[in-house]
Amino acid sequence: MGRGARDNRPYVKPVEKIELSKENIPLRAVAAVVFLLIGVGALTYAVSQFFSTEPGWQTIEAGTSEGPTCGDEFVLLYEAGASGRSAREEGRDLSQLYTRACRTAFQLFHTELTFEGVVSLKEINDRPNEALEVDPALYRAFEGAEPAGYVVQVTANGSQGAIQMMVGVDVNGAVTGVSVIKHSETPNIGTKVVADQAVLDRFIGMSRDGGEITVNTGNNRFDGVTGATYSSRGVADGVNAALAAVAALS
Repeated sequence: MGRGARDNRPYVKPVEKIELSKENIPLRAVAAVVFLLIGVGALTYAVSQFFSTEPGWQTIEAGTSEGPTCGDEFVLLYEAGASGRSAREEGRDLSQLYTRACRTAFQLFHTELTFEGVVSLKEINDRPNEALEVDPALYRAFEGAEPAGYVVQVTANGSQGAIQMMVGVDVNGAVTGVSVIKHSETPNIGTKVVADQAVLDRFIGMSRDGGEITVNTGNNRFDGVTGATYSSRGVADGVNAALAAVAALS
């Protein structure tokens, strides 16, 4: 007796289509809007709480997005919100102001870099004896500083032409150093003076107390180099000129 084939397909319950009543559609729409507003409000509150700043003492930091600053060398503490303003807004405004101040100070007081439109300390050092318009903040810093000494650029006559020199003088009128920055002296003769730092260092400690510095003679003598008398006298004349210029300032 033959057997019929068994139907192994899974049984699926028929889907019953249910139509929603059209009577409460406006009510459901209102409820959806209310829940949406509640969700948006909750999200807004969470975000505001995340970014809000409680009143009190804050560490104000300088931003670096527009260039380097000196902000990492200082710590600025400020009591935000004490004035009655929003602590977050006050902290934000102060951070912007502090960033600008730190960036300006970084550029003004830098001794190795120059910046367009800014007269920095490096530019002042690179342009001695020139009239420069200095930022008021930098000028006030100079006014409040006690001078440690002076650096005078002078030009003297050597045996073969001009000798350009930088002479350091302390506040007591004594030489702290001599450096020749340009010359045309004869190699192995005049260069034994202008290009030998050990010879130039013989001026260190000398002053005008004993009168003008002279070469190989007098009470205030500089021991020059044999065979390079004119070069020795040229450098000595430059040092005398620098000492006279500093003396005229006091």
